Amino acid sequence: MTATPPDSRAPHWPHNRAPAMNSASLDTAIRQLAELFMAEPELVLACLEGVKPEGGAESRLILAAARAATVECPEYADLFYHSGQAAIAAGDYETAEVLLARALELNPTYNDALFLAAHVAQRREREDR
Repeated sequence: MTATPPDSRAPHWPHNRAPAMNSASLDTAIRQLAELFMAEPELVLACLEGVKPEGGAESRLILAAARAATVECPEYADLFYHSGQAAIAAGDYETAEVLLARALELNPTYNDALFLAAHVAQRREREDR
């Protein structure tokens, strides 16, 4: 068996990790992701699949992009609902509560948002004990 030579075009990052992003490139990435979320809010869920629950860096990045999208589209209930899901994934239940409340202000019959808001309220109540 012979070893395959490494692809000279492939980046050679230590431990197979991407290099750290500077602030400007991180802001650009968040803006680009926010634009995708504005076009299709369910992409928030797709991005959250396989992400560490409760506060991983990836979930915080997704939440930042989702919140940026809500600033640009303040009347889009689905976007607030999915942003609430991102907040839960990031372990930020206070933010989730606010985002879900906005989704329900925009669409009072949004059952998924209502159920998720109730779940968040129960969780926060348990944490306060």
